[in-house]
Amino acid sequence: MSTNRCRQNRSRRVRQPEGQIVLTERDRRVLITAFLNPATRSNHYRVLFPSIKTRNERLRLLFDHGYLDRTFPSSSSFGGAVYHIGKLGVSVAVKALANQGLELSSDEITALRQRPTLSQLEHALHVPLVYEAACLLPSASQKLEVESFLPEPLVRFDYEIRSRDDRGWKRQCFAPDGALVIGSRHTANRIVLFLEIDMGSVPLTRIDRKIRSFVQAVDTGLVGGRFADMLPVLALITVSEARLRGLSRTIRTQGCHSVLATTFDTIDCVGFFSSWLHPSRNATVALAEIVERGRCLCSA
Repeated sequence: MSTNRCRQNRSRRVRQPEGQIVLTERDRRVLITAFLNPATRSNHYRVLFPSIKTRNERLRLLFDHGYLDRTFPSSSSFGGAVYHIGKLGVSVAVKALANQGLELSSDEITALRQRPTLSQLEHALHVPLVYEAACLLPSASQKLEVESFLPEPLVRFDYEIRSRDDRGWKRQCFAPDGALVIGSRHTANRIVLFLEIDMGSVPLTRIDRKIRSFVQAVDTGLVGGRFADMLPVLALITVSEARLRGLSRTIRTQGCHSVLATTFDTIDCVGFFSSWLHPSRNATVALAEIVERGRCLCSA
């Protein structure tokens, strides 16, 4: 009983916050992050703030003034409060997202502002962890540069294909969990790495459909239209070696050369850039090799 009361108190705002808050560019990035990718203090926001003290004080200030909401999931694996956008943050997010090419109205953002479920959080909170790992470039990968991170709403592709009976059109969607634009410091080569987080809780047939939707989005020219002169690559990140073997068989069945796979443990052990399984070549490759090879990814 006392634990629940404590959690409720942590979710209450100060009735009369001291002083006025002047939003900075970093605050706007925090609000966009809270809307697109709900995150705890310990992962995504670590990239935005120079110290833990500064981070905690600013997030609390934005919360007390109504720009952020926060919840405390019952699962201990999340490590604290999960922040999502508050009522006052909606109008700020509308303008900030418009500058990034995502046109959403206040009503649309408000409709999407619901608190995520525990299962959604378990999936979504791994995306900022992957982004953070990508930002930690090791010395061996200094030839690469992470140019930008794009959350899911900014890399959603809707398209139509002919139905199987050829009597009409069927609406399809390729919606990865996010994307990283990675470039070479020495050449003009760039890749857009579409991230797909696999927690091992869905059947491989769904992953199969995801791969097919990626191939179709590339073939229809949607990806090339938005990411001109970049090599599109689908990156699957999963929970175990056993699951990775199952993903590899699915990828080989599709015959797609622009799909890579790895595990969270591999990223933790050797870094984000060093070791990716390329099932079509039955080999392990580094992202630096893919960037340098450019559109020759399928060759041996």
